[in-house]
Amino acid sequence: MPVTLIEFPEAMEREVRLIEGTAPDAMVETAWRRLDEDLAPSALATAAGLAASRSMDLPPGHHGGPVHVVSGLHAIASLAGRLPGKKGRLPAVQVAALANTFIHDPRMGPVATVALTPAETDGRDKSEILADLSSAIARRWSLEAERGLLAALDVAEPGEILEALLPVALRRNQLDDHYLLYPIYAFRACDSLGWEWAEAILRPVVRYLARHPLTDAVGEVRLPNILEGTRLYHDFQALEDLIEAHGLTEDRVPIRTSESELPAVETLAERIAAVPDIREIGGLVAEAMGEGLSLEGAVDALSYGGGMLYLRCHSGNPFEVHIHTGVSARRYLVGLDGISFRSRAIALLNWCLGLEVRYLTPKLTLPIKAEATCMAALPERNQEDL
Repeated sequence: MPVTLIEFPEAMEREVRLIEGTAPDAMVETAWRRLDEDLAPSALATAAGLAASRSMDLPPGHHGGPVHVVSGLHAIASLAGRLPGKKGRLPAVQVAALANTFIHDPRMGPVATVALTPAETDGRDKSEILADLSSAIARRWSLEAERGLLAALDVAEPGEILEALLPVALRRNQLDDHYLLYPIYAFRACDSLGWEWAEAILRPVVRYLARHPLTDAVGEVRLPNILEGTRLYHDFQALEDLIEAHGLTEDRVPIRTSESELPAVETLAERIAAVPDIREIGGLVAEAMGEGLSLEGAVDALSYGGGMLYLRCHSGNPFEVHIHTGVSARRYLVGLDGISFRSRAIALLNWCLGLEVRYLTPKLTLPIKAEATCMAALPERNQEDL
């Protein structure tokens, strides 16, 4: 069988090659010139995601490669649509420059992605195809997983495919949040830019999940966090035990929230914000859902309480952004058709266990609320002033 490389329709292929082939110091100017001609910012962002996905290797961790380029595409598309005039170009130019820089980094690129044929279905139904995809990822057989993905894209809905990735992605969240965030935000990228690009964007995702997880130490600074993540990874049953202990079942925990839940949401959010150890939050969420709080209500409480945790952190470290991106990812999961109740529940309970969320416990040094005298000393400002 001859080896061929993955290619895109002519118009998109031209833009992808522009990002792959332009010298890094000329990428911003080149991208801006193309936007001055006839290219839409959304097409430039799509080209960046496609170039990153087909022309970069995945480094041992999560820094570099397509992970952050693709994970940002949903936000970039949304932001470009909100900014007025030529300001709407800036997010697309930024992601094009990032993809280009990574491709030209010898630690990541360039690589060539081979075109694949889908796995043989042999008359199997959709559930069997999805089970085979999930099994290939769990067995770390990346080529079979990629071919299984292509077969699944032909027969299954996005939520059903994502559900097949979650057994590995959810468990590895404790090792590194990106094992869960990258798949979810890659699916959101396809939602925003078009599912016709799913093959290129999602193949690296299943390859990322199908490789051996990083469970050993990388440098003395990360050693305690890596060891803790490894322990939590192997103690995944603790999350199942929380579900069992609080009676969290599909018939007892509703999906949708309502205004009547606002007091319960606020109470849980304040409990989340006050924890001395972020790892305690899963138990608080399980308890609240056991008392009747919906899945959406739990997400709202994580968002509100997580925002207050963010304000307690003193460091200003980029880690802290995962408080918010982790909640947004789980909001997407809760609302997506095809995701099982168990996966939704586990995702809510393990938000606090991801490396880049639980890492912040020693950073929680600022008070939950400012003292009254401090607030009184601030100048009065109305909304317009702010």
